[in-house]
Amino acid sequence: MIAQDLIQLDIKPLSPKSTVGDALREMEDFGLHHWPIVQETLYEGMISEDTALEVDESEILENLRQRFQRSAVQDSRHLFDAVRKYGEEHVSIMPVVDEDNHYMGYLLPHDVLHAIGGLFSLQAPGSIFILEVNQQDYSLAQIAQIVESNDAKILASYIHLNADKGTFEVTLRVNFSDLSSVIASFERYEYKILQAWHENRYEQDLKQRFDQFMNYLNM
Repeated sequence: MIAQDLIQLDIKPLSPKSTVGDALREMEDFGLHHWPIVQETLYEGMISEDTALEVDESEILENLRQRFQRSAVQDSRHLFDAVRKYGEEHVSIMPVVDEDNHYMGYLLPHDVLHAIGGLFSLQAPGSIFILEVNQQDYSLAQIAQIVESNDAKILASYIHLNADKGTFEVTLRVNFSDLSSVIASFERYEYKILQAWHENRYEQDLKQRFDQFMNYLNM
């Protein structure tokens, strides 16, 4: 699942010609702490509530460009990227842009975490792997064979194309908790493993990132 799949459009971005007062009123109405600024269709950044409260409400937003937060996730990126950005950047919404920085909409944190949880909500315990594979070398049949050689099964999979690098990122959920043996098998076949979690560790990691974000909102 990629960012584009969860785009929301309910809130309307402000233009750089809008005032700080406009931004504060929008944030208050929607219960947010950040608001996106868009020049025609190009994303410029977000004004934070903290920044807005430090200046006069009549101030024009374009005069504060140097203080805009540039947080955004590209529409083609995996939702894991949005979770990472939420944990690192502490924003209340995550703008979504295309490869040319055109504003597409935004993501809300609860939607992102719910969707990722849904990807791997099967009953059986297991592990999660993210592999990087050259396009010309990609074979789901071979990947499945490697997993099955460890007496395991692929329960769910997701494939994301990284066009810039000419690679696929392959996310797997496997009903097997012994990370080391599966990792060793992939490495024998020269697969690059970007990340691997035991499912409990994965859930803890997501919860930690979400808790960081919620603690920020409750400050």
